[in-house]
Amino acid sequence: MDSRVSKLKKDFHACLKAATQKSSVDSSIALLTEEELNELENAWIQLSVWKLNEATTS
Repeated sequence: MDSRVSKLKKDFHACLKAATQKSSVDSSIALLTEEELNELENAWIQLSVWKLNEATTS
């Protein structure tokens, strides 16, 4: 599970980096604090894990 979470964190940061390269999104992400980014990361990981679990149980 730890390796899955680690991969999801890398995926999240890759998505974030890709989003910041777009000018319309850049300013919104720049306004987030480190704590808010951490909360967003945790929520994104929890959602991803939930989706994976739902896909395997369906």
